[in-house]
Amino acid sequence: MDRGYKWRVGIVLATVLFGLVYVVPNFVPEGSLPDWFPNNKFTLGLDLQGGLLLQYSVDVEKAVSDKVDRTVPEVKSRLEAKKAGVAVTLTREGLSGILIAFANAADAGLVDEKFLWDFPTMEKIDRGPGTILLRMPDEAITRLRKGAVDKSIETIRSRIDAFGVAEPDIRKGQEDTEIIVQLPGLSERDFGRAKELIGKTAQLEFRMCDDEGNNDWVTKHQTAIPQGVQGSAAIEVENAGGGLMAFKSKSKAALEEFLKDKVDLDHYIGFENIQTKQQVGSVQLAEGYWRTVYLHHAAPLTGEFISDARVAVDQRDQKPFVSLTFDSAGARIFGELTTANVKKRMAIMLDEVVNSAPVINEPITGGRAQITMGGWRSNQELFEEARDLVLVLENGALPAPIHKEFETRVGPTLGKDSIDKGFFSLIIGFLLVALFMVVYYQRAGLIANVALVLNALFLFAGLALLEATLTLPGMAGIVLTLGMAVDANVIINERIREELRAGKTPRSAVEAGYGKAWTAIFDANLTTIIAALVLYNYGTGPIRGFAVTLMLGIVSSLFTAIFVTRIIFEFFVNRRRLERLSI
Repeated sequence: MDRGYKWRVGIVLATVLFGLVYVVPNFVPEGSLPDWFPNNKFTLGLDLQGGLLLQYSVDVEKAVSDKVDRTVPEVKSRLEAKKAGVAVTLTREGLSGILIAFANAADAGLVDEKFLWDFPTMEKIDRGPGTILLRMPDEAITRLRKGAVDKSIETIRSRIDAFGVAEPDIRKGQEDTEIIVQLPGLSERDFGRAKELIGKTAQLEFRMCDDEGNNDWVTKHQTAIPQGVQGSAAIEVENAGGGLMAFKSKSKAALEEFLKDKVDLDHYIGFENIQTKQQVGSVQLAEGYWRTVYLHHAAPLTGEFISDARVAVDQRDQKPFVSLTFDSAGARIFGELTTANVKKRMAIMLDEVVNSAPVINEPITGGRAQITMGGWRSNQELFEEARDLVLVLENGALPAPIHKEFETRVGPTLGKDSIDKGFFSLIIGFLLVALFMVVYYQRAGLIANVALVLNALFLFAGLALLEATLTLPGMAGIVLTLGMAVDANVIINERIREELRAGKTPRSAVEAGYGKAWTAIFDANLTTIIAALVLYNYGTGPIRGFAVTLMLGIVSSLFTAIFVTRIIFEFFVNRRRLERLSI
């Protein structure tokens, strides 16, 4: 044999070995293979094993707005540090601007180049004597928006991994702010918990209550309460205890709408969910409402400082709660905060909701805090809520709220039925195509069937290598690919037949047949690959699965139909010196 032929045979054998190494782990029990086998596996999509498909949109505008909100108290604190007693007013302007107005125009010089070093995401714009606008430039906003989506994907993936869903598929959607979450194999019992786990922003903050200014603020705005509103949207003023007044309503959205323009930049409105029980005959019904808590805007301590979170049980009433431990920096801040505010209330907030607002009786220097589980639910339900809260706190908060746009559930029964039908159609299609090739092309058909088997091997190896998700449309793509692989062999065999009819020897007929068939096969497959690329680029979920299997199949079918079968033909006509081809 010549060196070129040996090299080609070696390439085929090496490729077959490579394919087997990646395919075998997908069809044998876990742990039954040596450690050197790769762990890459293709996974079954939702339509094959059931599960949950969710589509979210990230509120990137809120991420930008929150960033600016956190910058406001930092700007004011920095100005006061540069000049004690400086008279300055800060107001928000648009989505990303902070308008700084100095009572003394000369103080505008405080916002110099050195001052801006502390705020690298802001740019300075002069607005006249004593007035400066700090604004986030467009490129910084773009980076922040992209970062919010990327961080959201990472956080959701961490939460789902901790939840225990095998092989989740979490990726960006067609729009830059979309996130597609596929949770295959998830049981219906866990659907609700998974959705709550994903959607919980988990932004933990500690803010001081402004009880001294609370009543003046309520009194100032209570005359603006909409009159004549009935039902859950009605807003009232109530005595919240300790001589404090508060706005209340059964609708949190109604309170938010009413108060959106009624708080200055130095303050923040928290919402506390008050749960009560009402006796109706012999039945106790749980009901609740929302009420306001007037807070200072600065949140000196957040969930970023948590080093440990775990579920604990109160020995008095056996109610579960979440015990928090801060890192060294968080413990120091917590100690300084509680030391400076003895006899004042501190609000512990989770996702803008006040979980509790205890009075600081003495400095707390141990770096520990706790979050209680509210409501009238059973201890088991409270324990699950506490466990899920620990999970999201340990994996970090979402950088911005996410909103569910779309949801599809696939039951496990439908999934199993889809698997059975999909594999049945795959096997039947394979056998029918193989039978046709043997009947119509005799021994040349057997050669084509060898290519067909290897094509299937390489296709599944490619799926495993890419750790792709195999969907029902993906199975359709495999069946289509097998048919197209045979189509290439049909063109080659017909070309060889024509050359034999023209009186050429088997060797010359094989060489001419492959040479003349190549351009037609390549052109047909190229146009199909272009269509598959378009489907992959603009499609989602199962459509992408179809496109992936189609592209992998085209590449493998070109290799097997053109390269592998030619080696086999050459072996018989050159090495065995056949005088007649069975075709």
